[in-house]
Amino acid sequence: MTITAAQNSATNTNSINGWAGISIPGPVTSIVITYSNAGDASSNANQQILISDVQFNAIPLDSDSILGGTGNDAIFGGIGTDTIDGGADNDVIEGGAGNDSLIGNTGTDTLSYASSTAGVNVNLATGAVSGGHAAGDTISGFENVTGTGLGDTLTGDNNDNVLSGLTGADSLNGAGGNDTLIGGAGADTLVGGSGTDTASYQTATASVIANLATPAGNTGDAAGDSYSSIENLIGSTLSDSLGGNAGANLLEGLAGADTLSGSTGADTLFGGADVDQLFGGIDNDLLDGGTGADFLFGGSGRDTLAGGDGADSVDGGQGFDFADYSGSNAAVSVNLNDTVAESGGHAAGDTLSSIEGLIGSTFGDTLIGDMKANIILGGGGADTIDGGFGSDSIQGGDGNDVIDAGPDTAPVITPPLPQDLRLDWDAQLLTNPNPNIDAGFTQTTGGINIQVTYTEDDSATNTAFTIDNGPLAGNADAVSIYAVNDEIPGDREFDTDSAGVLTRAVGGAGTTEATINFSSAANSGLTGEVSDVYFRISDIDVGGFRDTVTVLAFDALGNPVPVDFTVVATQITESGNTLTAAASASPVAPSSASGSALVYVQGPVASIVIQYGDLNNPGSQQAILLSDVLFTTIPESVDNADDDTVSGGLGDDFIQAGIGIDSLMGDEGNDTLLGEAGNDLLFGGIGEDSLDGGIGDDQLDGGADNDTLLGDTGSDTIFGGSGADSIEGGDGNDTILFGEGADTVFGGDGSDLIDDVGGIQLAGVNLVYSGSGNDTVYTGDGADLLFGDAGNDVLYGENGNDTITGGTGNDTVYGDQGNDVFVVGLNDVTTVAGDADTLAPYEVIYGGGGPGASLGDNDTIDLSVFGFSRVVIVPSAPGSEDGYIKILDTLGNEIGRIDYFNIENIFPCFTPGVMILTDRGEVPVEALVPGDLVMTRDNGLQPVRWVGRRDLGLLDLMADPDLQPIEIATGALANGPDRVLRVSPQHRVLVEGARAELMFGEAEVLVAAKHLLGQAGVTRVLPLEGVAYIHILFDRHEIVQSDGVWTESFQPADRMLSAMDAEVRGEVLKLFPQLAKAEAAFPAARLSLKAHEARVLLAG
Repeated sequence: MTITAAQNSATNTNSINGWAGISIPGPVTSIVITYSNAGDASSNANQQILISDVQFNAIPLDSDSILGGTGNDAIFGGIGTDTIDGGADNDVIEGGAGNDSLIGNTGTDTLSYASSTAGVNVNLATGAVSGGHAAGDTISGFENVTGTGLGDTLTGDNNDNVLSGLTGADSLNGAGGNDTLIGGAGADTLVGGSGTDTASYQTATASVIANLATPAGNTGDAAGDSYSSIENLIGSTLSDSLGGNAGANLLEGLAGADTLSGSTGADTLFGGADVDQLFGGIDNDLLDGGTGADFLFGGSGRDTLAGGDGADSVDGGQGFDFADYSGSNAAVSVNLNDTVAESGGHAAGDTLSSIEGLIGSTFGDTLIGDMKANIILGGGGADTIDGGFGSDSIQGGDGNDVIDAGPDTAPVITPPLPQDLRLDWDAQLLTNPNPNIDAGFTQTTGGINIQVTYTEDDSATNTAFTIDNGPLAGNADAVSIYAVNDEIPGDREFDTDSAGVLTRAVGGAGTTEATINFSSAANSGLTGEVSDVYFRISDIDVGGFRDTVTVLAFDALGNPVPVDFTVVATQITESGNTLTAAASASPVAPSSASGSALVYVQGPVASIVIQYGDLNNPGSQQAILLSDVLFTTIPESVDNADDDTVSGGLGDDFIQAGIGIDSLMGDEGNDTLLGEAGNDLLFGGIGEDSLDGGIGDDQLDGGADNDTLLGDTGSDTIFGGSGADSIEGGDGNDTILFGEGADTVFGGDGSDLIDDVGGIQLAGVNLVYSGSGNDTVYTGDGADLLFGDAGNDVLYGENGNDTITGGTGNDTVYGDQGNDVFVVGLNDVTTVAGDADTLAPYEVIYGGGGPGASLGDNDTIDLSVFGFSRVVIVPSAPGSEDGYIKILDTLGNEIGRIDYFNIENIFPCFTPGVMILTDRGEVPVEALVPGDLVMTRDNGLQPVRWVGRRDLGLLDLMADPDLQPIEIATGALANGPDRVLRVSPQHRVLVEGARAELMFGEAEVLVAAKHLLGQAGVTRVLPLEGVAYIHILFDRHEIVQSDGVWTESFQPADRMLSAMDAEVRGEVLKLFPQLAKAEAAFPAARLSLKAHEARVLLAG
């Protein structure tokens, strides 16, 4: 605060005008007063201010008012009545003793009563608090609560809360939201409420056993805990055992050598650090081992298993399972045919079993399928993928991938025969003499992996799962089981001295459980499920013990499978899947028939669960004995189809289909798709793709952009899609649909149907070659070039100014609307042998259109290209557009005939070159050489100094229409020409007369040939044979006579020379060095008119 007095406002010490009262709300610990004077220096020495007494109120001890502000604050109020506001960000606030006002404010804030000397009751939803330090507090704006070391009751709200009870028997209720409940040590009651809630033991200082289904067996911080509406478990950083329930659980082991068991439901298991064991159980599970050499077993269902970093053992179990390497930090190389460890990135050292699908990393992976129907997802990077034999589905993902969907020829597959095998308890002791099998084991026999696991739900002592090892240890008193096998077909027998011993706790009410999972070994040719399962359960005690045994069976998809019992004794009753001993009989020996039951599961079965309990909870340990488990393998059905589905994804992919009916999709990028054998579907997608259907009746779709499509062998269906496509049908009777761009189409061999379905094509010209065979072609709208090639074709030009060449064979041609040109050659007519009296028409041409056609109609038959010796045109009536053309040989004999309809023009002869007037008469321009004397209009005979030539093919002219020549019909100009004159568009023609002199002051002017377009008889043409432009250079710009009219010679200029090839330009400059200067040029022989000037002149 600053107080400033007015200038020259002197006051007395007792005047009210020089007084200021100051009030500070506080709290405050010091006050600083600074005095200065801004007046003149002469008065400074005698100035002063007076300060009155300072009055204040004392604040009671520990009554704090604290504002946290921004940042993650930790605030402790201590004793007293505190007001604490955490402000922004994530704060931890503890008011301590006293009636506190606690506000979390914004962020994710935690209310703590950790120092309370008594338990507290906190409800975030209602704001009600009581007990211990919470008594008298008011709270708001908190998301999380930490209780005391005593028994607390903590309740959340509809947000995602973290409730931590610390030690003591706490009651935690998450209410709404996805909550995390940390009970800590003590027998806690954990209620998740609605949402997906987690019981966490991450603060535990010792290992825990926590099981959502059977919490009675919990240990460590989890001991005594009960769960309600809890879906997930998080373990400690030590070696934990976590188990799920029938729901979809998330089990997270964190650090330590953890065992995670998913049970039923679609579970997600994260092992975390160290060497973990993950068991998915039933349903579609996700298993992630994390770091360390982990063991992953998917169980039944469609599981995804990611071993993570470390040499992992990955067993999919039953069902269709994926090995997932999407999180790898480097490229992986995985081959499902391997019986050795994989390599690269997270795959290094991994062994895979019962895996049908692969998911690659974001790097360039090598992924190889086996003989099953695999799904392979390449992910990012330039992957190399081989599906192997079988009907695979492959997606390359991002990157330039190389994909081979399968072999070119089908391998010889001999499926294995069913085998009668067994789970042999004694055989397990041969590899591991320790009879205790609490930790489970895996036994492989005949291509079947048998995994045995054990769980218990009772914290009492003396529970175990063991193998009776008496005979191996030389113990004469070894237990013998009842092993009669009368009901088993064949000669299979039980071993009386081989048994698994399943015990239960003394005095406990819970059960123990043994699970037997079946899966196929790699490349075994077996499904992994088994059938005709037999085993005996012996020593089912009655009387005071009253054993209960439940047997459950599931197939590879987790569906229940029926279980049948055969019981001899009447004191054991059967109800559904459970056997129950009577209460009124005496116990029996393990070898007694009265205590035994034969179990049969027809299958197919993938998992069997044996649950053992006792109704009377006796005070002595009890056990049941399980015989060897007999079963029969199920061979896989042989998939000879090898029908693959492949998607390239982003990038420039190379995809090869192999045999079978395959579907290949290039997706985005410039892809190459090879169909190989089978009736394949190839879709290029976005990008300039190359598609080859290979053998079979294929369907090809180029998709967007400029594609190259080859049907190859077979009767293919080809659709070009958008873009300027190059399409070839190849062998077979193909259907080719094109036209959404300037396409080039080759029908190839076979009788093809070629159709323009793209509508009006304004950009470019469709070029269609029907190929050999009897083809039907529709070129659609636009100015198309259509070649019938060999075979008896039916050709439809449809709308547009088309040029149609029938080719060899008896063709029928329809021009339809537009100014069409029909080119017919010597090979298009029937040769009449000898003096045959009958002549059949060879070509039939329909010009189409007719008067008033919307696209114009001025059709032409051009007979000049192939050089007929003589033709006779016979109209059906004078002036008719219908008739026929007789083709004659040199002797005048008729050798063929062409019928025509709606044809306006027929050109019977062809001028091979422009005729130039020389000293020896008219000479073809292409015959002139340097030194020849040519008659000029201004200077008489002049020697030719240089002759240049530029040849342009049909495709050159199509690519640049401005290069297409201008054709001037005979007599189209006032003084000629004498015959059809064809020149380049820029070639200038002399025009003379009074109108020119009146308008431009000169009687003779030069007009570019292209500016004559629109005059009668002057057209731009597209010669199928291409064109040669020949230049004649004199010592000056000259006017020469060409086909009877005066036209210009070559006039060099800098822009013309720069457009020439280097070799040609050098030749001209050698003759005329002065032209090397840009400003040097030959003066024009006449005034050259611009386009608009030419239009005005010619309009008269």
